[in-house]
Formats: sequence, structure tokens, C-alpha cells
Amino acid sequence: MRPVQKSDAVWLLEAYSDWHEIHGDHLPVSQHDVNKWVIRWMKTSNNETALVNEAGTSLITFRHEGSEAFVDNLVTHPDHRRQGHANALIDELTEYLLNEGADHATFKTLAGPIRERYGLRGNVTADDARRTLGRRNNPEGGE
Repeated sequence: MRPVQKSDAVWLLEAYSDWHEIHGDHLPVSQHDVNKWVIRWMKTSNNETALVNEAGTSLITFRHEGSEAFVDNLVTHPDHRRQGHANALIDELTEYLLNEGADHATFKTLAGPIRERYGLRGNVTADDARRTLGRRNNPEGGE
């Protein structure tokens, strides 16, 4: 994972291009919107962190406050969806948050991989996350 960069705004616009269709209550996203978000995400003073996978195809935003983490946003470029990029990013972020002392995470983004993994509520404890990561890292059983 790496921090979001200004150059990510180009592919992020494409990633958000169908956001309003998927999430019916949102208006179409403009390049101005994406540029504004990227600038906000690049500022470390707002307590929100945005990380991009190494392939530059998925982004996740989160806040980490004490023992809790709140994941707000997870988006993947349309050409790279359903290929495991978002799941890999969730795994990396989960491991990072566990190492940073989070014992509970709330996933606000309730679609796709997060919903499939953590259910409708999007809440996960550190123990649940460790079990999930254990199953993903060792699918034959055992943790």
C-alpha cells in the first residue's frame, strides 16, 4: 500500500464513473470532485488516510482512532474489479490496523468484498479479522 498521490485522480475518476449507478443516491462524480478528494486525502491533518494498492487500481480510506478504525471508502477501477484487488487491500489494511492496536473496525462501505466478508453491518472485531485472515492465508484449515 502507498499513500494516494495527485496522479491517482485520473484513474479514480474512472473508478467513480459508475458510483451513482451502483449507489443510486449519489450524483455523477466529476473530475473536480475527485481532485478535491485527493487533495483532502493527501493532508495528514484531517485524520483520514487514503491508501492505494501497489498496482494503482484500488483505493481505501479510513480513520484510526485509538482502538477503533472506521473504513469509509473502497473503490476499484472498473477494468480491475472482481480480480481480488479490493480483497487484497482489505487484508493489508486489516493487518496494518491490527498491528497498530485496533481491536474493532467499522466498515461504512457496504458493497462488494466488504459486504461479502463482514456482512450487512460491516462491523468486525480484531479476533474476527484474525480468523478471516487466517482462513484466507491458509484455506486448507488451521490458523
